[in-house]
Amino acid sequence: MPLQQLQSSDVTHRLGQLHGLATGGLVLVQARGLDDADVAITAVRHNGTVVLQCEHLEPRLAQRLIDMVSGGVCAMDGKIHHISSQAVLFLPAAATFDRVRPQAD
Repeated sequence: MPLQQLQSSDVTHRLGQLHGLATGGLVLVQARGLDDADVAITAVRHNGTVVLQCEHLEPRLAQRLIDMVSGGVCAMDGKIHHISSQAVLFLPAAATFDRVRPQAD
């Protein structure tokens, strides 16, 4: 699965990069602001799996961004998985995700 990392501060440029996204691709969005919601939702709309990293945002802004993307992804019947307090995985409706946990001895 190809990984496309979007770091440019120009959201329009990043949206343009998504047009080359292969179906089923993985997109890493290192969020800088609320405009990144469009980038993440567009990637999921194009059947991309998105890892949204919010470590560079203030906690309230990060939560607002996660809420915005979650709403858009839910509207497309997509799936949401919290990976950590600062990273969320968004999947298109047809994708699956299994979290493997180590077994206790």
